[in-house]
Amino acid sequence: MKLALVVATLTLAVLALPVSPTLAVPGPGCLAAPLPSGPGGNQSFSIDVQDGADRMRVTLWRQHCQDSEDLVLLLRVTPISAAPFVCGNRWYLEQDASEFYVTFLSAITDSAGMGTTFCDRISGPTTVIVTPADLSSGEPGTFDDEDDFGLTFYGSVVGPYVVFRIDMPYAGPPWPTIAVVPTGCNPCHSGQTVGIDGNVDNPGPAMQAEIKTAARLADGSLVSLVNKVVTLASGASVLTLVPPRALPAGLTTMDVSIEAARDAEPPQGDPAPGALTC
Repeated sequence: MKLALVVATLTLAVLALPVSPTLAVPGPGCLAAPLPSGPGGNQSFSIDVQDGADRMRVTLWRQHCQDSEDLVLLLRVTPISAAPFVCGNRWYLEQDASEFYVTFLSAITDSAGMGTTFCDRISGPTTVIVTPADLSSGEPGTFDDEDDFGLTFYGSVVGPYVVFRIDMPYAGPPWPTIAVVPTGCNPCHSGQTVGIDGNVDNPGPAMQAEIKTAARLADGSLVSLVNKVVTLASGASVLTLVPPRALPAGLTTMDVSIEAARDAEPPQGDPAPGALTC
């Protein structure tokens, strides 16, 4: 008699990543004066913006502090028209469903990550620090410089405001992938040994993750099989998701589909399926 199993769903959920440097607050020693004149080797994005007669080209990038692993956002503003006005007014940082007001700084002067506000006309290329302020909704919130976000500016050309936007992708390490593979019989029959492994490819540093496996019954309910926290080594590794075990007798025939997925941001790719025919 063939094996009676049900659809199993595997979820890889990240519980503890290496401490994100962007959630700390840069201090006065973060960047020396003058601020960097360009992104160097950092990933950057540029766009031309306009507000009335003021036209300028802006380049946005993430910059590591010189005294820590903290990150700051820098914006290099290059005039296209004569002496454009540069200020954080009408600039916003958008992340997920949240919109943050923006303040431009010329320097960080205190341990809270704040400093000298920049609002002035410029005659030549100028770099400012882009600092998230309160949410536009007035609710509390935390901006993560390492996560993906958008920087928008409500300028004007003729008539109503025109939205100019730079999209900045996720800056963290590449996300692990997991592929589910049967290690025993396939197809399976009563008395044979069944097992399931997860082949992990972790391009980034070692990290902790929560592994959950469950069997989904015909009525849609789930029966938990595995729920544990493991350390995913850097590179390729193998996790035993369902240890080898002998199947009992008298089971009803059923086809089984095994899937693996991550329940964490940022989503990358589709679940990795593994077929187990029973």
